Amino acid sequence: MIRAYAQEHKFKDAFYLFTHMHYSGTPPDNCTYACIIRACTERTDSFGLRIAHGGVIVSGLEFDLVTSSALVSGYSKLGLVDIAHTVFDGICEPDLVLWNSMIAGHGYGRPWCESLKLFSKMRKIGKDPDGYTFVGLISGVNDPRLLGVCRGEFTVYV
Repeated sequence: MIRAYAQEHKFKDAFYLFTHMHYSGTPPDNCTYACIIRACTERTDSFGLRIAHGGVIVSGLEFDLVTSSALVSGYSKLGLVDIAHTVFDGICEPDLVLWNSMIAGHGYGRPWCESLKLFSKMRKIGKDPDGYTFVGLISGVNDPRLLGVCRGEFTVYV
């Protein structure tokens, strides 16, 4: 229900249900937190996002890949890339979705070379990129000359 409200941009209703759920003693799971985190991101509500992050920690879900990916994406989209990186660095073995979220996150107002450094680090540990990885990598390019670097990275995997 929370997810449906959030997808329909009925954030007030989503937050009401989330709060009601919390006060009724029903603990939110990782998917519920991910929905609330996305709703905070859509509303550009960094305060709400930090509160949700606190709930994730209290619930013991801070190392869960679903909530971590939502947090990384949310913080990045709101321009809080340093916090996103802290969340990312707290995960022992990030999956490809989390890597993609962080690479794309660097495209939101960070120098593009940060995305490329993260991409190189991902390759060094043996994670193979997918199409989303390259979309995230290219999205941060603000200089046409750098597209050649992306093209070179892409052809290695085609």
